[in-house]
Amino acid sequence: MTRTDTTGKTPDEIREMARASRRESIASFERSDTDGFLSQWASDIMSSVLYLEADIVENGGMAKFLALFDLNGNFVPAREIQTRYGTRWMVLDADGKSTGEFLPYLPARRDTLAKRGFVEGFVLRPAYAGTAGSGRGLSGACSVHAVAIPKTKPHEPPASVVTPDRWAD
Repeated sequence: MTRTDTTGKTPDEIREMARASRRESIASFERSDTDGFLSQWASDIMSSVLYLEADIVENGGMAKFLALFDLNGNFVPAREIQTRYGTRWMVLDADGKSTGEFLPYLPARRDTLAKRGFVEGFVLRPAYAGTAGSGRGLSGACSVHAVAIPKTKPHEPPASVVTPDRWAD
């Protein structure tokens, strides 16, 4: 997907671009019913990306991301990876290299990570809107959606910490 240039635009201007993209999808459907499904699908995805970009711009170029912390609330460099056992945290050293420690990602209970000395929280990082997906083709097995993409590396300290414990009240 080509990235739409939103440089210098206000959040309201970007949201208007998103509404225009959605109108293109509706007009395509009215013209060709489902024969234009691909352009309708692309217009709808682009609309979602633009709405997210407007939110990021409105938030000073920042987006919220899940992060790993120690039990004292200190940021721990780590990144999310896919393994044969599912999604895991890969703990990183100061240079962004794996330490060899892998932890559960988004466990159902706080204690799952806490018993190993870690907890998940949220941070703000500079970001832009893009797409992510899984599956193949445009069948039901394909899932493409708008996501915030960090502009910094996962081992770099975040701009700020929202909360060092996602389970805290």
